Amino acid sequence: MENTGKLSSKTVLSYGMGEFGFNFINYLIAYYLLFFMTNVLLLPISTAAVIYSVIQFFEAGTGLLCGILVDRSKLKGKYTTWALRGAIICAIFGTLVFTNFPVSTLAKEIIFIISYFLCYLGFNFMWVSYRALVGVVGKTSEQTVKLSVTASQLGTIGMFLFSYVGVKLLNIQNQTLAFFLSAAIYGVILIISFVIVRAGSRQADLEHSEETTVQKKLEAKDILKTFNAPTVLFSVASILRFAAQTVLGSLLVYYFSLVMKSSNMMTIYLLENSILTFLSGFVVTAAVKKMSKLTLYYSSTLTSLVFMAIAYFIGKTPVTFLVFMGFYIFFNAMGGQLLMPFFADLADYNEYERGLDTRAFTYSISSGCIYLSQAVGAAIASFGLSTIGYDATLPVQPQSFVDGVGVVMLVGSIVVTLISLLPMLFYKLNAKTMEGVYAKKAAATAKAEE
Repeated sequence: MENTGKLSSKTVLSYGMGEFGFNFINYLIAYYLLFFMTNVLLLPISTAAVIYSVIQFFEAGTGLLCGILVDRSKLKGKYTTWALRGAIICAIFGTLVFTNFPVSTLAKEIIFIISYFLCYLGFNFMWVSYRALVGVVGKTSEQTVKLSVTASQLGTIGMFLFSYVGVKLLNIQNQTLAFFLSAAIYGVILIISFVIVRAGSRQADLEHSEETTVQKKLEAKDILKTFNAPTVLFSVASILRFAAQTVLGSLLVYYFSLVMKSSNMMTIYLLENSILTFLSGFVVTAAVKKMSKLTLYYSSTLTSLVFMAIAYFIGKTPVTFLVFMGFYIFFNAMGGQLLMPFFADLADYNEYERGLDTRAFTYSISSGCIYLSQAVGAAIASFGLSTIGYDATLPVQPQSFVDGVGVVMLVGSIVVTLISLLPMLFYKLNAKTMEGVYAKKAAATAKAEE
């Protein structure tokens, strides 16, 4: 029978600390990795583009592999064990990623590639195991929602701290030291956070291991069946949407520091981002009671692009740019917060419509989408910089860069996001379809309780 006991606040908060912990290193990589490669490691922009882009495809593959390995693991308490192991690996090699060793350029490239690969191998194990814990710790739909929302809110608090403290740390004069200290501090935060997650979720994880007397292996045919039409369509849409955000995030630091001549704008932007993303969650919760997720996804995404276009044409001063981008952030965050619920729909559809027990693997697909999107977005951003004439060795950038960076960053993001909506026109898991899935899920739950 399903355990419907109330979750303690301690359990909920300890679980949420996971997202708080890994968001620091996420933001460091999302906003500053390309800048670190070109301006600290001093790699040629074309070399940085190739390295940063190609390695993402390997990371996407390892993300799927980690989902399979965690599913097949026979360890008792496997989710908390692999989450903590992954966090430790990610913290160690994440620090090495942002370390500028006094060696040749070729050696720097080799160290960077190996460290980055191992960093995200650890992150994949951590992320897949952490997401899988939601259904282990939470026994009811209400409990799993509470766990997810709390994790998201604590992750937003992490974003807030990064925007206020992290950017200031990165702006110290010695950039080599700044990046090393940032990565090392975030690595310690990551490990401590997942020690807390393990402490709060370990008992439930062990009990789940005891309850699972027969473990079904994830077979090749199950993997192939998981890549059905809805999964493929939504995965493509997610890759392109995240790619557009990667283009924007990768180029903001260049735009603020070299075009608007105000590196402090990055601090304000990230602070604005954290506050508006946090607030958008309340609107999403209310809006899904009035309209379908698909309708909300389309409307919020298109509205966000309108404000980004306005920022491109009118936002010529720091104040006007930040105002219009604030509206973009708010509506874009609304659409973004629906991505994981869509993947939950896919997991339910595969399980209750198609008989596929591939829930963890489905979430590993979502992580693979993120990595592929980073490759696509980084390629657009880095080759875009090369096209408009960026040269890190020049004291003053050419006019072609000043004129073109806004085009690559904003117009490029708009175009890629619009393309990302096209696959969703053929996505069939609408409200009516999911009503049938939820009915089967409720029937299965009732049967298990008999």
